[in-house]
Formats: sequence, structure tokens, C-alpha cells
Amino acid sequence: MKFPFKVEKENPPEQGIMSDKDYAKIVKKEKRRVAKINASITKSVSVYQHASSYLCFQYYRISNWHLKKVVDNSRNIYNISNAIVMRAELAYLKKNYSKAITLYMEAVDGYRNYIDLDTVIGREYEIATERYEGKRIRKAVFWINADDEALEIYEHINSVAPFSKHGPESLYRSAKILFREKKYFEAIENFDLFLNRYPRYRLSIEADVRVDLIYTLLQNAEDSDGDFSQVRRALREIKLVIARYPNHERRDEMTALKEKAIYLEANRLLDLGKFYQNKAHYRPHASKRYLGDLIRLYPKSELIEDAEYYLDKLPEDPEPLKPLPRVKKAENPT
Repeated sequence: MKFPFKVEKENPPEQGIMSDKDYAKIVKKEKRRVAKINASITKSVSVYQHASSYLCFQYYRISNWHLKKVVDNSRNIYNISNAIVMRAELAYLKKNYSKAITLYMEAVDGYRNYIDLDTVIGREYEIATERYEGKRIRKAVFWINADDEALEIYEHINSVAPFSKHGPESLYRSAKILFREKKYFEAIENFDLFLNRYPRYRLSIEADVRVDLIYTLLQNAEDSDGDFSQVRRALREIKLVIARYPNHERRDEMTALKEKAIYLEANRLLDLGKFYQNKAHYRPHASKRYLGDLIRLYPKSELIEDAEYYLDKLPEDPEPLKPLPRVKKAENPT
């Protein structure tokens, strides 16, 4: 094996600057330094070969020890990167997934140009899929939610290889985990990112993404205080999905979600109509407008009777609102 470390012969120095004896010492010292580097590389290559041999015979513990020595002592970046990946594979074979994912991430973050990136990303995706079902796992002396670790892996895949084979599914599943954890704003951002980043992905997945986005929008609207722009967007998404995928297997869910969205929007209009009939906020024109919108837009809603009841309480021709008088600016004293 040839190594790139060589000592080039130089011309002897001029007299009076350095003696021949001193120059010979410097050259000898440099030769020793280069020999030491070459020896360490030779040793690390040998250790790497030993680790590979032990791995073939399933001596995992001894192989891991040799690989760790390669990572600590080698100066060859290819050997270091492949040793880290092999250590991750050992942890994966022993089902120590937490250690495996740490090593895989280290290899991807530090040596992505020196490893088989697609294979390593595939391993990360497999481990995330194991964690995706929402089971609780033991880590050291603690029990943690497996979804948290799956979310971390999916986000790592999307940050380093968003257009890999597993990129779209990783982004979709990370959004679903955020929905389960009731982080609705972040889930909506991930769903929107999926639809914008992968417009030509499989149509069945696109339909599922839009349905899950509608669930998230409606849940966020219920939990938020007075922000019903999410409901109106959900209604638009429902119309789009029904028009684009009329025979989709989740059409029944679409019908139920549409009824829920209509109820939420109708209830919002009814609450606004009632609000502007209170003495403290009495605005009959505004109340009549909201109640009229409810009756006009959602004639089949179960809240129609309530809207008609509150509409009858208003005067037939309420006085229009008068503009507030302008406040004159105080003149600056001169």
C-alpha cells in the first residue's frame, strides 16, 4: 500500500545559516514523523480489516471494539466514516436502535460525502417506522414516548435528504405525529410544505395528506379562540378533494368533515349575531347581517331555528350605524 506522505530532498542550506549536522537532524526528525503517520495508517487499516472479519463471524463485541479504535486513531476519512456506519449496523443488529440512530446521524452529518447516503437514510427510516406506532420505549432508566424519537428521525431525514426516496413519507409522517401531539400549527406547516414540495407525488398520498390537513384545520379551529379562518380553508380543501377524487376511499370521512365544518361556521355566525344583540355591544345592523348570512349560506343547518329566533328579536328597519365623531388634534402652544 502506498501512502501520500513523502519527504522531498532539499538543497543543503547556505553556509552560516545552518550547519550540515543540524540540517541532518531536522531531516531525520521529519522522516520519523512521516514514518509514524504511515505506521498509524497501516495499523488502522489492519484494525479495520480485523473488525470486518470479526463482523463476518458475528463476533459483534470484538468487532465493535476494533471499529472504535479505527474511529479514534485513524487518519483516513473513508475508514472513519465507514467504521461509524459499521458500528451503527452492529447496534441495529443488536436492536439497540437509540445507539444506532445516534451513529447513523453522526455519519450523515459529518461524512455524508464518504458513505452510501441512500442506504444510511433507509436505515434511519426503518428505525423511525419502528417508533412510529406510538409505543412507549425504555431509554436508560426512563420510559419515553416513541413518537418523539420518530419525529426527530423524520425531521433529520427531511433536513439532510428531502428529495430522497423516503423524503415525502418522512415529511407526511412527521406532520401526523405533530397532529397527535396537538401541535396543530406545526402540523399544518408540514402538510402545506408536503403539498408544495412534492406536487407530483402519488395522487393517493396527496388525497390522504389533504384529508389529514382538513382534520388538523378543524381541530385547530375548535381549540383556538375565535380564529375561524381555518374552518373556511377546511371547507375549500373539502370541495377540492371531492372534486379531484370523487371515488376516493375516504369520501365518507369527507362528508362527515364537511358537516362538522359547516356546523362550526354556522355556530360562529350565530354567536356573532347574538353578541351584537347584547346591550354592551348593541349593533342591530351587524347582528342582522351575520344571522342573515347563516340562513342564506347554510339553509340545511340545524341552527337555522335559533338564527330565525334571534332575527325576529331585531327591529324590522334598524337604524344604520353613525360614524364616530372625529377628535380634533390639540394645537401645539407656540
